[in-house]
Amino acid sequence: MKLSTTKKLAAAAAATALLLTSACGSGDDGGDGGLTQVTVGILPTVDLAPLQYAIDEGLFEEHGLEVTTRVTSGGAEAIPALMAGDVDFIFTSYIPVLLARQADLDVVIASGSHSNTPGEASPSGVWVSGDSPAQSLADLEGATIAVNSLGSVAELLVVAAMDSIGVGRDDFDLLEIPFPDVPAALDQGRVDATWVAEPSRSTIIKNLSARFVGSPDDPAVLSAAAELQDVPMAGYAARGSEDAGLLEAFHSAMDEALGVLADDPGIARELAPEYTEIDAELLPDLAVSTFGPVEAADLERLQDLMVTYGLLDEPLEDIDEIVYQP
Repeated sequence: MKLSTTKKLAAAAAATALLLTSACGSGDDGGDGGLTQVTVGILPTVDLAPLQYAIDEGLFEEHGLEVTTRVTSGGAEAIPALMAGDVDFIFTSYIPVLLARQADLDVVIASGSHSNTPGEASPSGVWVSGDSPAQSLADLEGATIAVNSLGSVAELLVVAAMDSIGVGRDDFDLLEIPFPDVPAALDQGRVDATWVAEPSRSTIIKNLSARFVGSPDDPAVLSAAAELQDVPMAGYAARGSEDAGLLEAFHSAMDEALGVLADDPGIARELAPEYTEIDAELLPDLAVSTFGPVEAADLERLQDLMVTYGLLDEPLEDIDEIVYQP
């Protein structure tokens, strides 16, 4: 079974990025105190906690960087912006990065971020409103499911989970809706279910009495499917041609932050109000990810899933070169 958006997304990303590559730049020297100014394209999810921690604690400054952020809708938009030099780094699921490499674009993973975690406590997964008749993924056959970006880890995980219970890709629809707009879409009935990340997850639980589809021990449930547990989800990408010193500085600062969040992921709850619009009362129950670095070997499981579901034509020959090594 193949994902419907595979070749269209790869071709669009390749064409757009190749047209814009001539505009590529690198971090701009001249920030305060001689710091190099860099811009990071982000998604407003709780998983940005390591980046925010590195900013707040001055880790980037210690490595000579002044970091600003710019919101993007997902990797499909962010990869062309990265290749055009509009941003220096992007927070993205790894799928657009692997697709870009398949399209011969020089993109590398500069830093890890987090992995998929199983069960209802996961910060992401498939959810329905409290009054939905759906009690399991099987009940979503024929339904419309929201994902923040087509051709992303959201689409892959939903398709893989539905396939695990025998529901084919042609038997349900996916609708691209940015995370901040998901609560309203679910409330208005524009979608029957949604793959969602924090803080949207907590918002729909509070306002719509949303339910995780199925039970945490159901192997067919999205985040509990054995093949999906601990799959690396997202990280920070850069142009492979980026200045080596800039890559090392960013990687080193993020590596320090990831170490702190890996030991104490609850820090993400403290930081979330700085970069999301979450209600303070939701913070205690906010689900957080498993934070940590990524290695090329970690991407092989994700790559295998992408090949299985048609997102990649074949395994990448250079997967060992995708993750930046200082």
